[in-house]
Amino acid sequence: MDIRERIRNLVVVLPVCFIAALVPIIVYMKKIPITGAAYLYWTGAKENFDFYSYYKAFFLVIFTMVCMALYIVAKRAKRINDEIPLVIFSPLLLYLGLVVLSAVLSKYTDIALFGFNDRYEGTVVLVSYCILSLITSLIVFESKFVEKILFAALLSSIFIAVLSLFQYYGMDLMQTEFGRRLILPPNAQDIADKLKFIFGKNIMYGTMYNPNYVGSYAALLVPASVMFYLSRMKTTWKVLSGLLFCGASFVLLIGSMSRAGLIGSLTAIVILLIFLIWKERKQWLWAAGALFYLVTITFVMDGASGGRVSGEFLRINPFYENQRIEQGVQLQYFKNIKSDGNTFEIETTNSLMRMIYKENKLSFTDENNKTLQVYINKAENKLNFSADKFKDYSMDADLKNKVFIFYIKENPIRFYYDANQGFKMVSSTGLVFSNAPVKTFGFQKRELFASGRGFVWSRTIPLLKDTLLLGHGADTYTMFFPQNDIAGKLNGLQRSDIVVDKPHNWYLQMSVNTGVLSMISMLVFLVLVLMYAIKAVIKARESTTLRSITIGLICSIIGYCVAAIFNDSVVSVAPVFWVFLGLCISSSYLLRKQEEGVQNV
Repeated sequence: MDIRERIRNLVVVLPVCFIAALVPIIVYMKKIPITGAAYLYWTGAKENFDFYSYYKAFFLVIFTMVCMALYIVAKRAKRINDEIPLVIFSPLLLYLGLVVLSAVLSKYTDIALFGFNDRYEGTVVLVSYCILSLITSLIVFESKFVEKILFAALLSSIFIAVLSLFQYYGMDLMQTEFGRRLILPPNAQDIADKLKFIFGKNIMYGTMYNPNYVGSYAALLVPASVMFYLSRMKTTWKVLSGLLFCGASFVLLIGSMSRAGLIGSLTAIVILLIFLIWKERKQWLWAAGALFYLVTITFVMDGASGGRVSGEFLRINPFYENQRIEQGVQLQYFKNIKSDGNTFEIETTNSLMRMIYKENKLSFTDENNKTLQVYINKAENKLNFSADKFKDYSMDADLKNKVFIFYIKENPIRFYYDANQGFKMVSSTGLVFSNAPVKTFGFQKRELFASGRGFVWSRTIPLLKDTLLLGHGADTYTMFFPQNDIAGKLNGLQRSDIVVDKPHNWYLQMSVNTGVLSMISMLVFLVLVLMYAIKAVIKARESTTLRSITIGLICSIIGYCVAAIFNDSVVSVAPVFWVFLGLCISSSYLLRKQEEGVQNV
């Protein structure tokens, strides 16, 4: 093969390398006006200053389009894996069709196509994921290209890990003057000093907006980095890749303190150890070195955070979690917050307050219909209650316009009074909430489970009866979640005004947005990919670089899918996952071809 052909072959896979390496690290502000449903179901802001999703989605789509063009070139040159069983892709194509059809029939077509605020994972992006995975599996027709794409992803993780380490030790580079100006466009440099960062010391959010997503990213990278390290033949490269690539993924795993990432990674590591004992026993000493390296990083970072890392490990313990939930329920549990005609009620396990509006006057009673005494707090200009059990309650009242904001501690509940309909709760954008009871499924008094996931899941599952065949459209979850469940939000999220825009579960996310059938199709696709790869590894009798990397990719996919029980799909991490899916198919195909070549010798 001459140099020009080598270059042509390399150019075909370069866009995949760019997606795996560059898309996760993009952080740049995009100012986006918010209108229509995107405004009504949001926080009240009329503009969204997005740093972590918009441009990631934009460049993902651009690079995917380039991949499609180069695939056509590769196909004409007959440089593709054209013998991969088509049955593997059948459920993916069904999933793709359901994604598109859900968008076409969606009530919120614009959001379904381009995504919701701060997420931008609409149909255009989901279609790009599918195309990316499909093309990657077909154009990576040499084992060295599998290594190059994986190398690009791991190289990117070093940059993210270094940035994250600075964040962990309280020296966030993005919070410096240089960092702020770097992530702002030229016409927005004047707001550099006004940027606010919600995370402080001992927290890693990298370039991914949230530590949970760093955890999902780590669950992908830990197995892949370990097997890439073990597959190196030369000792120098093995040591370097272990120190750099494994070190980066371990740092991100431990520093994120994401329980989802930890559970996903630990699951992947257990399966990885099974593969090592079964297929790679000669590597046991090097594998032990990697395990020692992980333990060392854990102890160092735990010490630096004052024991927060070990505390997060303890929170995985179901007994600890159960104890935490019970303590929260005993402290205060809201049974109901509702409006009915001229009456507004807040009922907890310990008390009941009833507010009545009659003849242009407000009165307040408790569970015994005893009138509550009120007074004006002049310092805060709010109405307060004398009774000690209602000391955390207060209210702003505009009797002239009949508009009220009730506060439980600092949590606002907005409502107004209509002469015909009585009290109606509203959002900060003026969206009127329904008075209909919220449907739930399980997690009664356990809304605090997994940092509020119990609340979100219990309100999401009843939505699935309407999305068995088709969903409401990609990224439209926010509009169909019962945002009027104020009591549930206080119990599970300890905030009344938060907008629930994701279910914290990839499988529920798919089920609501693109339909339960699309979720099942995706699961079938994942199972077929893993079965195809595992069979290839089983049949490969020789220990080769390709077999090691295939094992790593299998475990990476499993780790990500386990973490996805607690985390959503986001454009900061998902492109790497879809690249790994495509790589897993192509490496498995090449491994089978490699084994056939050995047998034919």
